[in-house]
Order: sequence, then structure tokens, then C-alpha cells
Amino acid sequence: HHNLQRGLYTNHFIPYKLPNNTRPTITQYAGPLISKDQLQDPSPQQSAYFKGVRMGQIIDGFREPKPTYGMAQFCNDGITSTSETAPHLQPVAPGLKRDKRKINCELRVTRHRDTGQVLVSLLPSRDIPAHEELCIAYDNHYWHRVQDASQNEYTAPYLPPVYSPLNPTPPT
Repeated sequence: HHNLQRGLYTNHFIPYKLPNNTRPTITQYAGPLISKDQLQDPSPQQSAYFKGVRMGQIIDGFREPKPTYGMAQFCNDGITSTSETAPHLQPVAPGLKRDKRKINCELRVTRHRDTGQVLVSLLPSRDIPAHEELCIAYDNHYWHRVQDASQNEYTAPYLPPVYSPLNPTPPT
């Protein structure tokens, strides 16, 4: 059931650092900000697009690409189910290992100085060749939840959380 994930790829070379010695923002993590209090034990299928940003708050990443919005929520982890052992293979859950060579990005959470808006940016963690899949390391807790989940949690329809007036619904 891990092959249900899509993915995000680059169509051009992305340098680790720009000439001014800063790291480029590849894209943003896009979706409405929700409170953890609004969630009743979401399934891994529901929480696959969640990104915790600060105490008790989560960005509920859009499930489909939306024009003019970021797409960092479509990054996969470099996970493989192999019994092989090698220095680049890091165990994350029983039977699952992360191929550290595939991890080429990381998420950075910042808050805009003036507006207070939370931004989650996808940054390169090394030079990335054109056409390579963009991968981040998920929290190992996520992979344990995936393994503990029953198969029907993956085939059940996605139920979006209820948005409060403080967290407007995403644009349609």
C-alpha cells in the first residue's frame, strides 16, 4: 500500500546554495492551518499530508495540486522494504528502511516578521540533478502508524477536517 504515494520531481538542476550563499526555496507546503484539537485520531491516510508547524497547529496539505500554491506536500520519503543492510539504509519501522541517498530536501518552518503568517518551505539539502525525485525524511512515528493501520484505512474515502472560522476552508 506504500505505492499509493505520488511524488514531486524537478525538471531542472537545483543548487544546494545560490551565489549569495543562501539556499533556494523550491516550493511551499500549501494547505489550511488547523488545530490539533480539531482532529480525532486521524488515520495515516488522512494524516499523510499533515505537517506540524508549531505548538498544536498543523498545515493540512492540499491533496491535489492547486495553481499558484506550493506543492511540497507531495514529497515522498526515500523508503524501501528491503532486508538488505548498508550504511545508507536507516531502519524506520519493522521491515522498512530509508535510503538516505534519496533524501535531497528538508522542510523549514518560518514565521513572517510582519504578518505572523507561518510558511513551510522546501529547501535542498544537497545539489539536486534535473529529473530527480524530491524526497524528505518523514518522522519515523508516521511509518509506525502506517504499519499499525488496517488496510481499509487506505481505501476509506478521505474525510477532510472541519474548518473553524479561524481556519478558512481551502480555495476550491
